[in-house]
Amino acid sequence: MRLAALGARRFKLVSLLTVRRKERSMKRAIMAAVLITFATGSLLWAGGVDMQKFVQETQKLDRGPNSFRFVWWIPTEYWKESFRNNPNLTEDQKKTLIRAVEDYIVFCVIDGKTTQLGSVVPASRDEIVSKFSLAIGQGKQMKPLPDAEVSSDTKNLFAMMKPVIANMLGQFGQGMEFICFQGVDSKGKRLLDPVGNVSFSATLGAATFNWRLPLGSLLPPKYDSLTGEMFPGNYIYNPFTGSKLISIPSNKVIDSDKK
Repeated sequence: MRLAALGARRFKLVSLLTVRRKERSMKRAIMAAVLITFATGSLLWAGGVDMQKFVQETQKLDRGPNSFRFVWWIPTEYWKESFRNNPNLTEDQKKTLIRAVEDYIVFCVIDGKTTQLGSVVPASRDEIVSKFSLAIGQGKQMKPLPDAEVSSDTKNLFAMMKPVIANMLGQFGQGMEFICFQGVDSKGKRLLDPVGNVSFSATLGAATFNWRLPLGSLLPPKYDSLTGEMFPGNYIYNPFTGSKLISIPSNKVIDSDKK
């Protein structure tokens, strides 16, 4: 009996050590992936998506004489594209990461006051949560989910990511917080689809940040059949001539961003 009990304890210990090794391995892989995503230019293009434009479309900044507010909407597609060809993550790890965020609307938020010497004094998480809200279309204001309603996997992921991103943002990264809202309705349908047709706004204190979907960076480009100019995929008309854009390019293509 003693030998059996001892064997069972050893088995449990070995199993626990194996699980912990796997957890540490995944954590290292995720950290490496996050570092690559945010610290290098190697993911300028991922899966055919211009990540630089993707980020530009999803980040908003409000800087006043004595304030600094940064709001970054991070849709699930951002992580899918960032991790798509990342060699540091296995396919199972990628799926685990996506599952951790896909049921939420995620924002990275900084709310700080700036001193006369240029330092940033960040608001606390409780302060940010109390004055941060989301409105989709003409719907009512949504409040952030309480921590108790956010999964452990999601909170663990944010805990790993937070110091990396905060360090890259320097002093402006002080007090950076990940905020989650309900991301799906009772039928499992996404409330915010980056390629859908809806507008939404996020309000942080006295500042309101607006987005109009779809995001052009996730759509095939549009073209002017007369001039050959290329525009983001969410454009319907050439903003300079008023000509309706098409999806099939003409023989001569000019990138409107490089004119």
